[in-house]
Amino acid sequence: MFSVLSNKYLKFVDAALAASGNSHLQIYSCKYSKRKKIKGFYRRKMVKEFDEELYHNRSLVETMFSVLKRKYGDNLKARKFRNQVKEIKIKQIVNNLGRYKVGCLI
Repeated sequence: MFSVLSNKYLKFVDAALAASGNSHLQIYSCKYSKRKKIKGFYRRKMVKEFDEELYHNRSLVETMFSVLKRKYGDNLKARKFRNQVKEIKIKQIVNNLGRYKVGCLI
């Protein structure tokens, strides 16, 4: 009938609330909602002892892996582990050279 976020739907809901005695929509932010208690010994321990800076370093590494996989694919041609490591290192070097080249042109 109506799209969830459409103006028609919001006007309809506002009119229905006005007819029932409420004058307007109340929108609650998630910022002020009550947080659930963290259950589990190890989860609570992680929250207390977790290093935020270390997490952000991890997210940077995950982003870089994602870029490499999208650019060069997630398959390796080499069969031996040693050669697979070499192939990954070559892909990283080529990627860094490409980023350096783009940085020099700007």
